[in-house]
Amino acid sequence: MKKIICILLTVALVLSLGTLASFADPVNIALEKDVETWDGGGANANFYMPEWFAAENLVDGRLDAFDGNASNLNQSLAWYCQTNMRDVECSATVDLDGTYSIGEVKLFPTKFLDGAPTPSTFTVEVSEDGSDWTAIGGETDLPDGAVYSDPFIYNGAGISASYIRIYITKTSSVTDGHFYAGFGELEVYEFEAPYTPSMRSFDASLGDSLSYDQILVNGSEIANGNSAVIANKKGIDGTDGSITEVALHGWYGNTGSATEAFGYKINDEAIVYGDFFAA
Repeated sequence: MKKIICILLTVALVLSLGTLASFADPVNIALEKDVETWDGGGANANFYMPEWFAAENLVDGRLDAFDGNASNLNQSLAWYCQTNMRDVECSATVDLDGTYSIGEVKLFPTKFLDGAPTPSTFTVEVSEDGSDWTAIGGETDLPDGAVYSDPFIYNGAGISASYIRIYITKTSSVTDGHFYAGFGELEVYEFEAPYTPSMRSFDASLGDSLSYDQILVNGSEIANGNSAVIANKKGIDGTDGSITEVALHGWYGNTGSATEAFGYKINDEAIVYGDFFAA
């Protein structure tokens, strides 16, 4: 039996209804906040010599690459912890100056030495009071000598916090008699809960209306006007595989709520949304 593409019967038009989401750029809530460092002994967690490795570099919003000029201190390379051994405790804690629902956290490797000073083992932790900490991510035994350029990204999934801490327990393999570990930049963003809109198919009883004025198959018009559309839309035969695109042009209207997205659904497949459907 031939399979006929019955557009009238198999394509359900679906509305997602709700308030339009904000498209404002997210704000890095860690930017230029206070940073406090700590070490458990055998380390210098606040390594200011030279200034390229000071703790405030972690949240200054800059990821400048080293320009090769050792006298140019107007560079922001990274926060570094300098240690006498690889297995050692050191940390940098950022006071967010407020309580936030934590979402995405990004740790950028320093561009100095192509990210090689990235610590081998570390956790990213959050706290409301600066005393009790909850880990939201981290890495264990990263390979020695690796090059890192992409950020490490973790998600707090809405956990409430006023502080965020990078807690290092094993440095990188970079050494000049001391070992080093650190990051170029820390960015923290507030959590945004996934939006799930309410959905319904077009419902004439609610005042929705829908009309197709044109049908195109593979880019060529096969019907124009209500009578021609009605005559053609009930059966378009694509059993020979020749049809790759069917386009329906027309108009729609719905009452009682705002339209956030417009899409179509074929049988039991997933709904396909796209702003190309409506103008």
